[in-house]
Amino acid sequence: MQRIGRSDMVLRFCLAPPVAGRLSSHSLDTLRHCRHNRCRMRARLPAAALEGTRGRLQTSGSGLRQCSSCRRSLRVAATLVGPDPTRLAAAATDVLDRSSKCLRGREVEEAAMWRCIELQQAHPQGMQIPMQRWSKDLLEQAYSRCAEVTSEYAKTFYLGTQLMTPQQAKAIWAIYVWCRRTDELVDGPNASRITPKALDRWEERLEALFDGRPYDELDAALTDTISQFPVEIQPFRDMIDGMRMDLVKSRYETYDELYEYCYRVAGTVALMSMPVMGVGPAYKGPLEPVY
Repeated sequence: MQRIGRSDMVLRFCLAPPVAGRLSSHSLDTLRHCRHNRCRMRARLPAAALEGTRGRLQTSGSGLRQCSSCRRSLRVAATLVGPDPTRLAAAATDVLDRSSKCLRGREVEEAAMWRCIELQQAHPQGMQIPMQRWSKDLLEQAYSRCAEVTSEYAKTFYLGTQLMTPQQAKAIWAIYVWCRRTDELVDGPNASRITPKALDRWEERLEALFDGRPYDELDAALTDTISQFPVEIQPFRDMIDGMRMDLVKSRYETYDELYEYCYRVAGTVALMSMPVMGVGPAYKGPLEPVY
């Protein structure tokens, strides 16, 4: 077993005999991204997540490749041939879900941003989530209620939505209402009775509405929104984590800690809203500068 280079310009991975078999349990860097700062959050994938899958590593000679994220030239000396890409993607998503809890500072925002970009590239028209119990009329009532809440509590924000298309405006209202309800958990009249378990239950409701099972009409408006726009769940999870920080901490010792808190309670809204705002059809460049 061998490791190749650790500089920004070289991908690190393992060489093994070109035969099928189980991947070992050591740390494995995927070959899709380089170790440049803005790519590294997507690069690491513990091999433990791939156990039980079949794959092989075969040598293919040295040469230059290009990072799919930042377009930097990369010197590689081997290629990962397996395992099945679908199973690999599912394993990677599961790892990211669990490892996102361990990120700190700007890493939290970067990881969420890349997930948003990947979803927008894969499903530019949204996820098409079915909701059997919510008719078109009920959804219109839900959006109307979201509009009322937004116009009452965020007048200038609501005014800005009047410059959008009706579909975009309704989506932004739904996102705003979810954010407001989340914030009210720790800053509203019942804040003194909110516990970490209450936030856990709120996150379970979030997971359910992204799975097509909204709890009430306001949740249904957001579920309908994510079926029309490529809205990623991670910024919503991050905002809930920001509320958890409110329960246990009121001062931050370092700039990184403060940055993470500001992202979780405010910057997340930008990542939620960006897919709704969209990108002009004439733009063909990378999405990272847009986000």
